[in-house]
Amino acid sequence: VVQLGAPLAERHERHRETVDLFATWMGLELIPEPTKDKSKRRLYRAFLSLLDPRQPERKCSFLLHIAGDGRYQVSDCNPAVTDLERLVLELNRADDLSKFFSEMRARFKAILNPTLA
Repeated sequence: VVQLGAPLAERHERHRETVDLFATWMGLELIPEPTKDKSKRRLYRAFLSLLDPRQPERKCSFLLHIAGDGRYQVSDCNPAVTDLERLVLELNRADDLSKFFSEMRARFKAILNPTLA
């Protein structure tokens, strides 16, 4: 069970339906990662599957950091997404995880299936 601070718990509750929907229809899996520091930062490994029709089980991933102030950062993106910095800036501006996951999914699909993009 992931323990979140009050502001993050509220955010988590708001986004839980989005995450559940994405898990079912878009192959999203969010796994809590341990942190090495005592900050209020939370880490989640995000996996997206169902991206490649030839290999639906194939996964792309990134590490989603949620700072104590609620700001997002993303690292360890595999495969690399060229406009990741812009996507994260937009995520922090709009606080729209649904849109962010959709954008990441589209980028990963284009990388894995360049002829379909």
